[in-house]
Amino acid sequence: MRESFDEDRAANRAVAQALREGLFRRGARAEFLLDREMETIADFRAWLAEFGRRRMLADHEWLIRRLERARAGSEATIVGRGPVTLQVLRKVE
Repeated sequence: MRESFDEDRAANRAVAQALREGLFRRGARAEFLLDREMETIADFRAWLAEFGRRRMLADHEWLIRRLERARAGSEATIVGRGPVTLQVLRKVE
C-alpha cells in the first residue's frame, strides 16, 4: 500500500509530548506482527473499505489487480502483515 502515515506520526508526537510533560507514565508494552488472512479478492476489498473508513485512502485498484494476477488460477490465501504496538499509559494524578 502507498499510504501517508502523517496522522499516525502526529498522534505519536502528541503521545510523546504528553509523556515528556509528565501527564502520563508508561505501563506494560507489547509488540507483535499481526496477520490478516483473506480468502478472496472480495474479502480483501471489504477489509480495504473498512480500513479506509478510518483514514483517507488513495485508490488501490493497482494493488487489487496485482493480487488478481498473483492468484490467477489458484486458491492462494491473501495475507496482510503489519506490526502492532500496544502501550498502556497511566494518567499521573
